[in-house]
Amino acid sequence: MDFIAVIAAAVASYIFGAIWYGVLAKPWQAAAGLTVEKLKQPGGPQSGSAMPYVITFAATLIAAGMVRHIMVASGVEGAVSGLITGLGLGLFIATPWLLTNYTFAMRPIRLTVIDGGYATIGSGLMGLVLALFGV
Repeated sequence: MDFIAVIAAAVASYIFGAIWYGVLAKPWQAAAGLTVEKLKQPGGPQSGSAMPYVITFAATLIAAGMVRHIMVASGVEGAVSGLITGLGLGLFIATPWLLTNYTFAMRPIRLTVIDGGYATIGSGLMGLVLALFGV
C-alpha cells in the first residue's frame, strides 16, 4: 500500500509539473537561456526522445519516497500536516539548493523562482497525497 501511495504522490507532482511548465514554458525558456531549436536537439525534451520524461518521473518517484520517509519518521498525520510538510521541504530544502546552484552558475533569479515554485508546490502535493493515503 505504501508503494502505491508513493507512486500516486509522484504522479500528482509529475502532472502538476507538466501543467506548471506548460503554463510557464516561455518565461522558463527565456530564464534558462533555451530556444525551441536547442530543446529539439537530440536528447532534448522536444526531440521526440522520451528519456527526459522517464528520468524526470524516476527522480519524482525517488523524491516522493523520501517525502514519505520523512513524514513517517516525523509522525506526520493528516492532510494539512502532510501538505505543510511537503511545502516546507520544497521551500526550505529544495529551493535553497536551487538558489545556491543557480547563483554560482549566474542564472537569473527568475529561473530560481520558477523552478523553486515547482519544487515547493510539487513537494506539497506529494505530502498531501501521501497523507490522504494515510502514510
